[in-house]
Amino acid sequence: MLAKKSYRTVGEILEDVLEIPEFIASSKVKNGPSIASGSEKSRAGKVVVSFTGGTNPSKELYLEMAKAGVGTLVEMHVPQDALKELRKLHINVIDCGHMAADSIGANIFLDEIEKRNLKDVIVSQTGEKGLITNQPIVRIEEIGKSSVIYGDVTPEIAKRIIEEHIIKGNPVFDYVIQTGEPIIEKKTEEGK
Repeated sequence: MLAKKSYRTVGEILEDVLEIPEFIASSKVKNGPSIASGSEKSRAGKVVVSFTGGTNPSKELYLEMAKAGVGTLVEMHVPQDALKELRKLHINVIDCGHMAADSIGANIFLDEIEKRNLKDVIVSQTGEKGLITNQPIVRIEEIGKSSVIYGDVTPEIAKRIIEEHIIKGNPVFDYVIQTGEPIIEKKTEEGK
């Protein structure tokens, strides 16, 4: 959405961010995206969206961003020390909030599963499991088969995983970053 448009001000960027369903929901509970550095009238410059969860760029990278003309950073979470550095470099910051930003990835899967009316699929959200450089990640588990973890999953890749892996049963090896032990069905007391 943001990549398809040219912005003059930070306020214009924030308006578009606030049209994303996950951020509409988080705003209703007073936890929505906000301008953490700069103001609505600040010049936008080049815009970078960085949803890296759990890690932030180094001071050196922020300096290189400033040299390259980046005027606004849209981030899922910005720690205070990073915010201090960004203010020194006159880079505007829109902090979107971690939980709402994380939900975007899960919702891509949920929407596609609902659209295809798939009934035997369970989607749950989890931490990054040590694979932070490959986020967003998706783990597919099927009883009797090895688990498969996909990395750097975009909406297009998510649709391909659903079509080829979940529906047809064929892993999409182009995006597999890790496989695990076969999943064994756990017996309950009644099902021993």
